[in-house]
Amino acid sequence: MAKAFRVFRQRCYDATSVEMIAASAGITKSGVYHHVESKEELLERGVERVLERISTLFDEPQARSGTPGHRLRHIIGRAVEVELSMADEAAVFVRLVGNTETEKRIVAGRRELDRRVADLVEQAAAAGEVRADLDPMLVSKLMFGMTNWLIEWFDPKGPIQPQEAADVVRTLLFDGLSYSTSNVERQS
Repeated sequence: MAKAFRVFRQRCYDATSVEMIAASAGITKSGVYHHVESKEELLERGVERVLERISTLFDEPQARSGTPGHRLRHIIGRAVEVELSMADEAAVFVRLVGNTETEKRIVAGRRELDRRVADLVEQAAAAGEVRADLDPMLVSKLMFGMTNWLIEWFDPKGPIQPQEAADVVRTLLFDGLSYSTSNVERQS
């Protein structure tokens, strides 16, 4: 499955044939069909894994206790780690537009993740932990946009580790890039 998703990521799912998948795996086309009934089944298996792993983040202990802002930070940081650990599948997952029934289900799953994060943003705003003047759904989509874009350039062999990337994303999202006036004054 990993080789199939590498090809899906490089060529796009729609432009990938079973022959291409077989060639990348070093097997025959019938060898692919020995494991799955269709290219779409391969797609479904891989992207469902990503959706399931990100969905289960909401059930982790740190996502179920503490303030809404604390839970939100945890979920976003862990989403970065999950996406980077499954980069090929995650890249295909975020690119799907809903051309087939499988893709429509996955897109609906992504929308549900956005809704769940937006709910947490709204709770954190009500608790005074994040700004209340921003649309929670837009904030959710922007948060996932930042995490999703990492998979396009992140190099797992590079100097930055997934946990470090998650920490930077959390810092930028929740603390911003600029120092507050008091921090700037202290550094002068």
